Parts: sequence; structure tokens; C-alpha cells
Amino acid sequence: MAFASVRPSTRAGRCRVHRLWACGIAASAVGCAQPLQPRDGGPTATFQWADWADSSEYEIVDLGTLGGAKSAATGINNQGHVIGWSAVGPDFSHAFVWDGAMRDLGTVGDGRAEVVPNAINARGQIVGYESDFPNILRAVMWDSGVLRDLGTLGDQELPVAIASAVSDAGQVVGASQTAGGPLHAFLWRDGAMT
Repeated sequence: MAFASVRPSTRAGRCRVHRLWACGIAASAVGCAQPLQPRDGGPTATFQWADWADSSEYEIVDLGTLGGAKSAATGINNQGHVIGWSAVGPDFSHAFVWDGAMRDLGTVGDGRAEVVPNAINARGQIVGYESDFPNILRAVMWDSGVLRDLGTLGDQELPVAIASAVSDAGQVVGASQTAGGPLHAFLWRDGAMT
């Protein structure tokens, strides 16, 4: 379901935007959309939408998928790099970055995981989480093509941690389960979570 439009029209087909997640560069947004009349619960399309202040024109770009039926954009930085997740099988999704082409960011484990990026900074560092077993959530960071497990404030055997945001200085915030069980906010910087 590829679509792109320079102004609202039926040429590109009508769609319903059902989730808008992030705004980055001036008046840009990312999210996912589906046709107004989906076929059999048809696929959703990941898109980047840009609205130029000097006109009523806009563009919606279908970012595609990593091979599965669904994808969703979750963030955009000031460079226009879009992050999100895409289905790669019936039970798995991988994180991607789109900078004109969609690239799979990989996983910490064997690839059979749900991987969701939550934020991208101006330097292109991406943070989010990977879930590869019930009750295991790993806070992760992608930096210069390297995927890193950020650890937890508690149990390393059954980790529960989610990275939510990353500053341009590379500092990460999120939530992690402590050794005693409850979730606490964390700050990760210089390789350590506190």
C-alpha cells in the first residue's frame, strides 16, 4: 500500500491516520495509517508526513516494511531520520531507521524478539526496548550501528527495563525494575545506570 501525495486528493487514496507519535523537524510528524476501507483488516502503512508552513501542501511517504504486513513509525529527529518497528514474522518485530531507505537495526538475541525504538536524538542514537521472552524487557541503545543492552537496576537474569528518551549528549532515561521488584526511573550515562 504505497502512497504519496502532494496535496489532499483521491489520487493517492484516502486513509485514516490512527496514530501520530512524534514531531521532529519543523511541522513534520510520523505515525501509521490504514485505508478507510481496509481489506480483511489490511496492512497498516508507516509514514512520514510533512506540512510546509508557506502553503497548504503536504506529503505522505509510505516508508514500507521489513517484509511483514505491518510497520509503525515512533519517532523522528531534526535530520529527518525516522525510527519505528516493522513485523518480520507472525510473532516478531524489529526496529528500523529510515533515512531514505528502511534499515533493520537487529536484535540483542537471536532475532526472535519484539524490538521497539522509542526515541532518536540529533546524533542518530536510538533507544527503546527488546522483549524476547515473557517478562524480559531489555533497555537498548543503537549507536553507530552497534546495539547495546543498557542493563537494569535489578535482576540481570530476568531484566525489566525500558529506555524512553535520549538527549543529544547520549544520556538515556527510562524505567527499570529494581532488585526489590518495583519500577524506578533511571538515568544511564557514561556506561552506567543509576
